[in-house]
Amino acid sequence: MNGYDSSTMYKSLQGFLVSATAIGLVRARLSFQVQVSDAFDAGLTMFPLLHVFAIIAGLALLSLLSATNPLIAHRKLSLLALGGWVSLLYGVCLYLPQSNVLGALGIVSSDLFTALAIRLWGDDNADCSMERIVVRLGSSFVAQYIAYSAMLALTAPLRSAVTALLPVAIALLLAKPSRSCQHEAPGSSRPQLSKHSSALLLITVGFSCIAHSVLFCLPGDNSSAWVLGPLAIAFLVLGCAARFSGIDLFRIAACLTLAVQCACTVPLLVAGSNPDTVAFIRSLSYSATMMLAMAVGCWTGPRLPAAGGRCVCRWLIVYFAAFYATFYLLQLVRLDSAVLIAIMLLCLVISALPMAAGDWRHYNTAPAYTDHIEHVIASQRDALMAQRGLTPRESEVLALIATGKSAGEAATKLHISKNTVRSQIRSIYQKLDVHTREELQDKLLKG
Repeated sequence: MNGYDSSTMYKSLQGFLVSATAIGLVRARLSFQVQVSDAFDAGLTMFPLLHVFAIIAGLALLSLLSATNPLIAHRKLSLLALGGWVSLLYGVCLYLPQSNVLGALGIVSSDLFTALAIRLWGDDNADCSMERIVVRLGSSFVAQYIAYSAMLALTAPLRSAVTALLPVAIALLLAKPSRSCQHEAPGSSRPQLSKHSSALLLITVGFSCIAHSVLFCLPGDNSSAWVLGPLAIAFLVLGCAARFSGIDLFRIAACLTLAVQCACTVPLLVAGSNPDTVAFIRSLSYSATMMLAMAVGCWTGPRLPAAGGRCVCRWLIVYFAAFYATFYLLQLVRLDSAVLIAIMLLCLVISALPMAAGDWRHYNTAPAYTDHIEHVIASQRDALMAQRGLTPRESEVLALIATGKSAGEAATKLHISKNTVRSQIRSIYQKLDVHTREELQDKLLKG
């Protein structure tokens, strides 16, 4: 079984479940802390937009921290300390007279904890293939649905208790790095996108988030039907993941997001006053757009140790900034529903245009990173052949796959069959004692 044993498979499955559950609970908490928990609301009387600025500032801060920063390097201590602090503040604000200062401190602390959890989850998962990223995110929506549904079913005291303890539970889940992506198939590739392709993705994600915000400005109240959105998205995403792969899967995920939002306009026009309808379609839009932003963040992050989470944070800044800026701007101008729907559809059309661009593989190499890794390989080539027993052909394959080329691209470049390349990749992995492309690159970069 190519070196896989039951212990390895168990650890991989365990890492997958922990990872999906953790990020599902983080998103559930983002949703229901506004909907069903109000312990920190007093802080909003001082500064109504505090939550908006706190979550964006928290993500911005975490996107700048390197892997050696104590907050990231000592993740278990950081998570448990900050999670415990948030839980303590929640309990204090819930059972003592409302305090503006404590409420504001609770909001800032809570959003910083959320940003830290997202950053560390991104560090753990950003070195995966698109298939695994999408499957993990799709599965996490099931965890989000279960958590949110359970919260709504609880009595008010129990709901408050669970809300208070949830940061500690998330901290325990993320305390150790997930190994769910440790064993990718040889020849799988996760591209490093150029500025050209990153700009196209920014258009797709940015305008999708603007359209998502416009949807929340349309008339209508939410209801408990909100919980159904993540579950519906989970089934759609997992179904696509079972059918597609690679670059095609990414396009499907992006187009699925846009199609869901377009479809949301129909029931709004037909039954816009129905709270269940409004809640369900808004939840669909929220889940799909959040999935897109996180998938892009994971997929495009640098293949360097503990750096992928920084990219996830940056793309979620795009998500929150586009959403809130649009939302509050439209609150000021007060447009008719027909105009809002027209704006939403226009944004979705603009968002879809980059998906019609040429082959994304043409844009999937970051020059600076490629030049660096090529220089590293060239400087170590003779040593690798002498000490590790690499053949001249294997050293050529190594140079190509380490810079992001797929097995098919390497086969074309070297004028050999894809099966031959895959066989040589397995041999390279065995000789260098690595299991994935990312482990290979890390080993080369560390010398």
